[in-house]
Amino acid sequence: GKGTNMADYQHGGYAVAGGDLPVKNYAVTDIGANLVVLIDSANAMGPDAYVGVKLPSSGGGVVGTYGITQTPIAAGKTGLVRVIGSQWVLANGTVTAGEYVQASDTAAKLGYVKTCTAATEQIGQAISTATDGVPVHVLICKAKNA
Repeated sequence: GKGTNMADYQHGGYAVAGGDLPVKNYAVTDIGANLVVLIDSANAMGPDAYVGVKLPSSGGGVVGTYGITQTPIAAGKTGLVRVIGSQWVLANGTVTAGEYVQASDTAAKLGYVKTCTAATEQIGQAISTATDGVPVHVLICKAKNA
């Protein structure tokens, strides 16, 4: 079977026309590919500015869940985030196909996905099963307070 190497899973993400949107990482640290990001409300989209995105903070919640990065986004640079479609994301804990998932705000696993808890924004639904640290395929179907 496949392990934790995300490159082995790239074939499985499905884009929908118009579903990969340009964003900017206004932070001073890089954001990796295949991670769930939140809207950076301090850097909202404007007429001449991309919407800002950030990783969840440790224990900081996941309000503003936006999408899944398609490429690494270096600090101060732009990249693409998938907001419609599906994508592989590393699992924080065991995730079973059919479960709804949220962004992880667990230290060392920020931006991974984990089983969604009550009154939490979801990024989508798992369409594969994975154990901790292994990629899980996520259908992006966001909801507030799922």
